[in-house]
Amino acid sequence: MNPNLSSVFIVLSLVLSHGQGAFTSASSWERPHVHKGRLNPFNPRDRLDTSLDNHALRTLETGKPYKTSHSMDSTRVLIVQDVNASPDTVFSRILDYSNYSKMAPQTLESEIYRRTSDADTETFFSRLRAGMRGFAMEFFVKATHYPEHNSVTWTLDYTKESDIDDACGHWYVEPHPTHPEEKSRVYYSVDMVMGPGIPKAVSSFINKKAATDATTWVKKFSEQRIV
Repeated sequence: MNPNLSSVFIVLSLVLSHGQGAFTSASSWERPHVHKGRLNPFNPRDRLDTSLDNHALRTLETGKPYKTSHSMDSTRVLIVQDVNASPDTVFSRILDYSNYSKMAPQTLESEIYRRTSDADTETFFSRLRAGMRGFAMEFFVKATHYPEHNSVTWTLDYTKESDIDDACGHWYVEPHPTHPEEKSRVYYSVDMVMGPGIPKAVSSFINKKAATDATTWVKKFSEQRIV
C-alpha cells in the first residue's frame, strides 16, 4: 500500500474481525481489481489550497503538521507539513517505493514491479504489504510524478486486485515561502474506501490518521537523508 495506510491496521483488524473471524487476503497479481475506480482521482493540476492563516503558520513553525480540509472537496482531509529539506529530496522519499518497508511504519514488504516515463511524467507501479501480527493487507499502487506541477498523484493499480476497495492521494511539494533554498512545504490529501462493513466514522478516522502519518515519516526521512 501507499505509506499512509500502514498505521491504521490496529483499527481495521478490530473492525474486520469483530464477529467475522480472521481476515483473509484476496489480493492477486493475476486478477484485476473488482472495479476500475469508484473514487474521483486527484488532478495534479489542481493546486492544493496554500492559503494558511496565522494559526496554521504558528502550528507549522513548531514542526507539527497542520490539519484542514481540501479546498475543492471538504470531505477530504488535507495535511500541511514543513520539512527541512529541498523539494527534490522530499520527492525522492515519496517515490522511493522499494524502501517503504524501511521507512513507513508497519510496512512489511515493498517493491516496484514496473516503471514508465515520458517527456513530462514518471509513473511507478508498486506492491506493498503492510499490517501487524496476524493481520496484513496487500495493495497495488500506481503513482505518477508531475514535475511541472510539483505533484505526485496515486490510485490503486486496477489491473491487479488489492485488499481495499479503493484509494487515491495527492502530494504537492513547494519551496518554503521564507526559506526556499533550505526547506519545503508539503501538502498531502488522501481518500480511501476500505470496503463494506467499515463504519463511516471509522473510515473518516482512517483517512485523517493515514494522511498525518504519511507526512510524518516523509518529514523524518527527508530530513535524515539516509534510509
